[in-house]
Amino acid sequence: MLLAVWVCTLPARSEPDSASPPTLTIPRVSRPPTLEDFLEMKPNGEMDGKLARVEGFFQREPNDGQPSSQRTEAYFGYDDKNLYIVFVCFDSEPEKIRARKMQREQIFGDDLVEVMIDTFHDQRRAYAFLANPYGIQLDALWNESATGGNSNEFRKFDTSFDTLWHSRGQLTDRGYVVWMAIPFKSLRFPSAPEQTWGIIFNRTIPRSNENTFWPHISNRIEGRLNQAALLTGLRDISPGRNIQLIPYVAFRSFRALDTRDPLRPQFIEDDADPDLGLDAKFIFQDSLVLDVTLNPDFNQVESDEPQVTVNERFEVFFPEKRPFFLENANFFDTPISLLFTRRIADPQFGVRLTGKLGPYALAAFLIDDESPGRSVPPGDPLEDKRALFGIVRVNRDLGEQSTLGFIYTDREFEDTFNRVGGVDGRFKLSETWVTSFQAITSSTRCLPLEDRLRVGSGIFGASTDGCFLDDPRSVAGPAYDFALNRSGRSFRYAFEYNDRGRGFRTAPGFLRRGDIRRVGNNIGYLFWPENKQVVNWGPGLFFNRVYDHDGTRLDWAISPSLQWEFIGQTRLRLFYTAGRVRLRPEDFPGLPESRDFGGPDWGF
Repeated sequence: MLLAVWVCTLPARSEPDSASPPTLTIPRVSRPPTLEDFLEMKPNGEMDGKLARVEGFFQREPNDGQPSSQRTEAYFGYDDKNLYIVFVCFDSEPEKIRARKMQREQIFGDDLVEVMIDTFHDQRRAYAFLANPYGIQLDALWNESATGGNSNEFRKFDTSFDTLWHSRGQLTDRGYVVWMAIPFKSLRFPSAPEQTWGIIFNRTIPRSNENTFWPHISNRIEGRLNQAALLTGLRDISPGRNIQLIPYVAFRSFRALDTRDPLRPQFIEDDADPDLGLDAKFIFQDSLVLDVTLNPDFNQVESDEPQVTVNERFEVFFPEKRPFFLENANFFDTPISLLFTRRIADPQFGVRLTGKLGPYALAAFLIDDESPGRSVPPGDPLEDKRALFGIVRVNRDLGEQSTLGFIYTDREFEDTFNRVGGVDGRFKLSETWVTSFQAITSSTRCLPLEDRLRVGSGIFGASTDGCFLDDPRSVAGPAYDFALNRSGRSFRYAFEYNDRGRGFRTAPGFLRRGDIRRVGNNIGYLFWPENKQVVNWGPGLFFNRVYDHDGTRLDWAISPSLQWEFIGQTRLRLFYTAGRVRLRPEDFPGLPESRDFGGPDWGF
């Protein structure tokens, strides 16, 4: 077998080149590399020269553009089934490396290595695979258009994504080595004989607050994927005939108290209650994914992490963890949250299609929900009736990192419905400025009030058909979002305008608060002194004002602050907040009239 070997060695320099991104050519290997091949902090004789290599990582924080204080080498290759990456991380003080044997995805705070792969090379989404020095994993989907910016990039990671990949790690007397094998079956990419991907290598050194990358990813520029290197040389790869079928059969015997009719609670029992179902996944053209579910079993799904739900002003958000809803979940994302799949409690059948075709990102599904018909007492006219959910989302790439999208959501239950449709967009104005918008409208036909009371009310008086208990039979209204953000190393700014019309409803979505107009500003500036103790410091100012559509002031707040970040992940923040909060009876049904609260708050 002829091996195409490409070696990239970048010399240390104070400022990286600002020309076009570098191009890497990855070789096909005849034997997969192993962790043991690199435990001497270099490839052994059998692996020497068989993999491509990059070195010369550059800091993003704290000293943007300066060489990393610790040397890092990344080796990579592929075969018919897997992409292989080996990080060789040297450390002048190996005893200070932070590494814990933790639960999966609980590794933040440790030394980390990461590879980000933009398989469609559209500079919008990427797979992120991270591991600590013991090889403990974290995987996520990176969404470049998600709210965050350089100051809060964690919002761009969707860690609900889980896929199958392999990693191992080991500490050595000169640092540590991490080995990764990422199956092509776990990725989605264009159906083409030769691939061109975006790729980024990252190493985090927490004790010195260092976040280092190859190629150089500057915090003076908004985004990461627009600064990624190009990966070429991947030929004749495919996820293959990727068909997954997961059937199940279960039997149970139970005796339980049925409280659906609170006036006549009774015990129900069954000596043998059989249950069976099927989850299936089909991959088309390497990039389109069809998920099908019949009577899914969610008993094995990871439980929710605890959250405080008592005395909360608004509904608490719980992330989705059920496998059927997770594939390409961020394809449904819009500035206004119009799809919160936890609303679908007990589906019996569903079909879901997601993927990328050229410049178009497609997402749609159709699924039922038996829970409304199971929440009423036996003999009720709505017993065993099902709700039906349908969602269609299309997003069109424009230019390098701009998009224009359309979404339509529909929930039907008996003679009621909630339908929402509209457009949204994101536009990259410059290297640092980004703006986004969404304009939608809803039309809702509600259950009669007596049915709403009988089916059951959700949090704060909202019933299962998306209407509030004091709604008339039909309601309609618009909703708007506009945002302008600047990300940069020093000056950072965020402006938001949110408008939720009085008649706007979204039954499949997550509407935290209705009938509002909100204006918010967040501005900050960071100074980066060149000393060994203070990483950065600077002032910040947050301003927020909320009205209803009658012009009544609901909330306002203004909060100046001053913060410092020190070596060793130590932060200090001083703040003062002045503001008022008005609680309305429509937000809290037990409140007889609006009440105003507030006062100054300060602390550190």
